[in-house]
Amino acid sequence: MAGAPKKQETVLIRLTVSAKLHRYLNYLSRTTTMGASENDVALFILTRQLEDLRQSDGYRYDLSEPGE
Repeated sequence: MAGAPKKQETVLIRLTVSAKLHRYLNYLSRTTTMGASENDVALFILTRQLEDLRQSDGYRYDLSEPGE
């Protein structure tokens, strides 16, 4: 029986957004399934956008560690 998938190492980052964007993140947290808080929604959107960008032809980048 397989165990739980290995979690990736994470690194804490800090963001500052305008009050207007914060209100929009709050709205999205209340009306969508993107996340339960403004921070969760921002993480969801940023992660999805960065992954799309990384996999696009113009910005393809190998994120593997040296020796992997």
